[in-house]
Amino acid sequence: MRACLASLIFIFTITTAVAAYLDLPYWLLPPEQKFAHSWRHDLQLLERTKHFPEAWKNLNEVKFSSPDGFVEEWYRKTHSPFPLNNQARYRLEILALHQINGYRYSVMLQYNWIDISTGNTVGEFARTLKLGWVY
Repeated sequence: MRACLASLIFIFTITTAVAAYLDLPYWLLPPEQKFAHSWRHDLQLLERTKHFPEAWKNLNEVKFSSPDGFVEEWYRKTHSPFPLNNQARYRLEILALHQINGYRYSVMLQYNWIDISTGNTVGEFARTLKLGWVY
């Protein structure tokens, strides 16, 4: 009896450790929640590592577009994580592309920030958010 109980406790402990290591709750979320979580986490990483462009602190508007309708719906549910200022100088344009590579799916975000007064692109870069497996 004691051996059975000890085995159950051991199995439970190992299962909990593996689930925590693999971030199992994240992988069980619906795609739009994974998108919101991954995007927020990626932006925090950019800010923490000082790779966050200064222009992003001075945004007047954000335009989000995607040829994939469901990614735009995810964005509408997520809302823009960028604070806006009506007196700001820049517009951020985000293009989101859904990708499937092998059995993994992800969303690539192309960021372009534009000087509103001149219409010139001030900077750009892209990030890819891995969201899960195709099933």
